[in-house]
Amino acid sequence: MARTQSITAAGDSATRERRVRERRYNVLMGLRVVCILVAFLIPGWPKWVVIAAAVVLPGIAVVVANQKNYKALPDDDELPNDPTERAWLSDGQHDVIEGSLDDDPPRGR
Repeated sequence: MARTQSITAAGDSATRERRVRERRYNVLMGLRVVCILVAFLIPGWPKWVVIAAAVVLPGIAVVVANQKNYKALPDDDELPNDPTERAWLSDGQHDVIEGSLDDDPPRGR
């Protein structure tokens, strides 16, 4: 049986997702600037730890910023098989139309 799609399973808009990813990147790069400033203020081995963090943070920032935000969808095992058990799909006032998704592209006209 094909998985039933729901509008609540839709992801965030591209604009909002980009804004969130930019914010993550900017926060991590701001932390890098703080590490560089702190490196001038502290002596000894902690200085080298902070410098190492400042060197590694740009790579981490890029990886974190490029990570998409996937919404958690229920597993197929958690979905009920009986149409009468799918109360979360309808408010009961409308008919539920059974269907399936066709993976084959439409043939030429």
